[in-house]
Amino acid sequence: MPKPLVTTPLVVALATLLGQPLPASAANYQTLCQVKEGSASDTATFWFDTRSLCAYSGMQVQQGRTYQVKMQVPDQWRWSDRQIPANPGGYECPLEFPLSWLMALSTSMRRHPDLPWFQTMVRIGTAGDDIYALPIKPEQLLPSEHCDPEPEIEEWPKAWRCPPDAVAVEGGRIFNSSFTARSDGPLFFYVNDVGGGSVLGDLLYRNNQGCARVTITESQQ
Repeated sequence: MPKPLVTTPLVVALATLLGQPLPASAANYQTLCQVKEGSASDTATFWFDTRSLCAYSGMQVQQGRTYQVKMQVPDQWRWSDRQIPANPGGYECPLEFPLSWLMALSTSMRRHPDLPWFQTMVRIGTAGDDIYALPIKPEQLLPSEHCDPEPEIEEWPKAWRCPPDAVAVEGGRIFNSSFTARSDGPLFFYVNDVGGGSVLGDLLYRNNQGCARVTITESQQ
């Protein structure tokens, strides 16, 4: 069954004609990123939904301290950008023409144009621009034949939610990363996609699929 063309370039073209900014700015992060009252802690474990524009981890980090991030992606809830296979480090397989060309057209409209599609990002604080691209290290590499042919991605029911029901936390692949905080504040997660601007909001995040069980701990020096 042929894969449908992504709608990103069409929406990007329309927004450009309207003269509206697409990438999320520092100003509107204060609207996107919300801290839940009474939820802050020094460590955190939470379910991350790839559709979220700015998911609160429930954790407060401190400047100068290094944090370890473990992301568990159950097999039943593997990541994809619509029908493009992905993981916390970005797309898993090289894109073929014409999809590669269409996605290249919209590269500048990503929230972080110089970083890969679907790269896991973290930010500290609801204001300012303290943002990090997590260097993702999978515990197990995919076999070389994984992308030949590219895995088929089934579209999930629109009512799917995260955390998923009846999913073993220990299942699936594990991805590790770390970062050193440059400031104090609440910690948020999202993937690098088109969205967050005054026109699109979460429109192009709605076709994202996948969850991850994220555990964040402070490194012991």
